[in-house]
Amino acid sequence: MLDTDTSPQNQNWGVTGPIEIYLEVGEKRVFAGAVDWPGWSRGGKTADDASVALFEAAPRYAAALKPARAGFSGPKSVDDFAVVARLKGDASTEFGIPGQPAPGDDQDLDSGELKRWVKLLRAAWAAWDNAADAAEGITLAVGPRGGGRTLVKMTTHVFEAELAYLRQLGSKPTQGEDMTVLREVALEALQARAKNESPPNPNQVKSYGRPAITFAGPPGIRSIMHGSSKTAHGPRDQRASVATLSQMAIAVAPDRTSVLPGRITNATLASFVRSVPSVDEVGVEERVASLATRSIKKDSKMDALLLAVRMMDLTTLEGKDTPGKIAQLSAKAVRPDPVDPTVPSVAAICVYPAMVPYAKQSVEGSGVKVAAVATYFPSGQLDTKAKLAETASVVAMGADEIDMVIDRGAFLSGEYFRVFDEVRRVKEICDGKAHLKVILETGELGTLDEVRRASMLAMAAGADFIKTSTGKVQPAATIPVTLVMLEAIRDFENATGVQIGMKPAGGIRTSKDAIRYLVVLSETLGPRWMTPDWFRFGASSLLNDVLMQIRWLKTGRYQAGDYFTKD
Repeated sequence: MLDTDTSPQNQNWGVTGPIEIYLEVGEKRVFAGAVDWPGWSRGGKTADDASVALFEAAPRYAAALKPARAGFSGPKSVDDFAVVARLKGDASTEFGIPGQPAPGDDQDLDSGELKRWVKLLRAAWAAWDNAADAAEGITLAVGPRGGGRTLVKMTTHVFEAELAYLRQLGSKPTQGEDMTVLREVALEALQARAKNESPPNPNQVKSYGRPAITFAGPPGIRSIMHGSSKTAHGPRDQRASVATLSQMAIAVAPDRTSVLPGRITNATLASFVRSVPSVDEVGVEERVASLATRSIKKDSKMDALLLAVRMMDLTTLEGKDTPGKIAQLSAKAVRPDPVDPTVPSVAAICVYPAMVPYAKQSVEGSGVKVAAVATYFPSGQLDTKAKLAETASVVAMGADEIDMVIDRGAFLSGEYFRVFDEVRRVKEICDGKAHLKVILETGELGTLDEVRRASMLAMAAGADFIKTSTGKVQPAATIPVTLVMLEAIRDFENATGVQIGMKPAGGIRTSKDAIRYLVVLSETLGPRWMTPDWFRFGASSLLNDVLMQIRWLKTGRYQAGDYFTKD
């Protein structure tokens, strides 16, 4: 029902007579918006359609404003509307959001009008927060043709609209602001308008209590509701907003927990994962295509190839592996080119748990590490206790690095706590004894959005490295997937101060591929990651092609493909 209370404390704030609306007219779409009631706006294909939609939305708008006792009296019919302005729409109009300032936005506000606008805005924000809070964990209805937005996308949509309107007010918000800060900026911009002053910049607003760490990009659902009694984040001036990712402020000391909610449950981790912004897949492909055109000169190419050798985890993960094969692989890992001592050793050899003792013996004293797969590689479909027991056994054998797999079925089913807890507990076994690489098996995750979310969850849980693939599933490593994971690593370090390594694995077979990966690494994360300590190639056949290219650069002649050992 419409709120028709006309008691003194619920007056109509001086709004009498017809309800003034304006039309924002695009080529294919029209918006109708109320001049005096912010947020009451609806679109349609024609002006009449938009006006009818606005009329039909009145009861919902009244319900949103009722807690504010703002005296909203909805129209009895479309005839109660008075069109006071027709504005020319733009690309925003056609996209589906009103983009033009309402009539009167350029006029000064007196104290009474300011009080009214503040009250209306706070009521509208509270209505959104409550709706978003209630919708968490619920499957939202989609349109008749499968259209519609997820809750995260709707949240992002609202956030970006707030940014756009603030810029129109003359403020200078950035993607790195928390929604609660942006709201305070909006209110102070209105106060400045009333005083005929310039609106503030976000970094000048201190009254709301900024989070200790603010991620950039669209906010997580919980961060939009910062300070709500329903949120598990704790005091808003002490907790970071969750996963609004890109150029983030670095914590004073490295601390993974700074990006996590105060209580770790499946519900809070689901909120954390859902609030990771979507990946611009077109942008990723364009970035990769641009970097692929980089020309590498001869001297730089030699440096890149030698670095690629140093970054390799030479791998054999076959059911027919024997101690003899491991000894042969280890010899090649230590001395990749027997006739050229200037070619460095690889970083590590990667083997099944049963082969660890033989690998340790074969590489002893060489500096080559021994990595072992664990947690029921490659599927990860095993009881957690058994996974932990296998990890403990491999660590006890002396493995320097553990490559664990996440349970992709659990992740894709929304069992985020199970995935998080397994990584955390494996990390506890490894801590101080072995480095932990967490394999996402990106070929089974389906989308780049899921790759980014899984990357963030693994890093927050304790991964020292994140790794693309087991090599047993196609597609395995790809440059677009690797770029998404590298950007997640960059954002995670910016948020927490914790540096995480990266390992693309599977399907990287040529020196040209390896150099492309190194270009992407350099351009995305910079020189600190250009070492075997922070980047690895998981490879079984890459090494020979790199050795052939090194020999060609040194002698001007290619060797036959079988010149180097196959194992």
